[in-house]
Amino acid sequence: RLDAPVPAKVPFTADNSARVLVNGREVGSSSEWSNITTVELTDQLVVGNNDVRIIATNGTLPPGSMNPGGVLACLELEGRDPLVTDRRWSVEGG
Repeated sequence: RLDAPVPAKVPFTADNSARVLVNGREVGSSSEWSNITTVELTDQLVVGNNDVRIIATNGTLPPGSMNPGGVLACLELEGRDPLVTDRRWSVEGG
């Protein structure tokens, strides 16, 4: 929850690609898992509650094949501890 606007950004990467959404609006994407992409969020966040999502897509393989993917991200809000992807982040459909 934000009580006032603050500078914010999210560096991220995903195997194989990802989109970053803030309050339902796509604000960045990457299809290069080997590079970190940083998206500036300052103008996207609002005072109050915000919904930040990373929609990651792994490459397709034949049915039954193992192809684990992953996401690394860090929500950085000025004056606060960073929020990094860990077991507290929820996963849908994975």
